[in-house]
Amino acid sequence: MTKRALLTGITGQDGAYLAQLLLSKGYEVSGVIRRSSHRGVEDHRLRWLGVANDVQLLDGDLSDLSSLLRIVQEVKPDEVYNLAAQSFVASSWRQPILTANITAVAVAKVLEALRLGAPGARFYQASSSEMYGLIQEPMQSERRPSIRARLTPSPSSTAIGSRSITARASACTPPRAFSSIMRARCAA
Repeated sequence: MTKRALLTGITGQDGAYLAQLLLSKGYEVSGVIRRSSHRGVEDHRLRWLGVANDVQLLDGDLSDLSSLLRIVQEVKPDEVYNLAAQSFVASSWRQPILTANITAVAVAKVLEALRLGAPGARFYQASSSEMYGLIQEPMQSERRPSIRARLTPSPSSTAIGSRSITARASACTPPRAFSSIMRARCAA
């Protein structure tokens, strides 16, 4: 049976690469995209990777539970990857409420849509190493005290009976994006 994956943030750097990987593993891939004035260019990364015609893009809004529930019921995903977030630092400072709603509150809405529409789906939450605040040691963990760590939500998968994981990643340039010099910096 073919596995079905639903991705938020599918048109971003990590989402496009994840879509490509999942397709190569035989998944059916659907992605949530928000309506924007950039219609027609929002899938440029997917086109660049040669997978735009192989994914289903669905209009939705992470701030709207009803649209998330509709999409979950339509796709019936086995796995959900929540990669969507406000990732441009300058905008996050200029739009702090929107950033909190999309980067934090929307996680609860995605989980609620899964609880109601696909309770057996696996859930992956992408987070940021920035949640640790000022880095003072080379390796970070949940044991490091931090104001940000206390304010960052950690959705409990046991509350909805879902299997989930949260990953905290550091930024890295993807291998196909820049020169070999940039690739060497990421690998180091």
